[in-house]
Amino acid sequence: MESKPNLYASFDPKPLIGQIFDSYDVTLSQKDLILYALAIGFNQKDQLNKDHFRFTYENDENFGSFPTIANAFSIANFDKFADYKGFPKFDMNKLLHGEEEITILKPVKGDGTKYRYEFKFLDFQDKGKMTVMIAEKLLKEVDSGDVCARIVNQCVIRDMGGFGFKGTMKSVLQENKPEK
Repeated sequence: MESKPNLYASFDPKPLIGQIFDSYDVTLSQKDLILYALAIGFNQKDQLNKDHFRFTYENDENFGSFPTIANAFSIANFDKFADYKGFPKFDMNKLLHGEEEITILKPVKGDGTKYRYEFKFLDFQDKGKMTVMIAEKLLKEVDSGDVCARIVNQCVIRDMGGFGFKGTMKSVLQENKPEK
């Protein structure tokens, strides 16, 4: 049986690592914060649960965003990485979500504050028949430059391997574990 040529043997991921490739801005309203909270289940079973009002009712004295909202808006334009110069063409149906870590550093506000997501590759790991791709998105306030959240995810791309680079990180969760 004839073997298929390795389409990825010449892929060199090193120039991609560490570069900011994509950034986009989002501005969130109170309505966005409320819709997100409702979508993830707040007030679902008990619409009058006052503990949930801080996420679902804009006139609550403690109103604010549920922290994981930073991740909800981080997936916009996710598939654009496949079009970056130097990234080989592959079948997007072979992309699998692996592990993910989100670090919340500052609450996201729904007061018209403009936020910017910045995307960069942290590592690529050739696993033979697949590649592990580790990427980071930072959510920053545009005006202050403050980082509100750091989202690191690991994806597996099946049938994309054989380029030889073994990477520099062990895993998203292992690499970011605090020292004991």
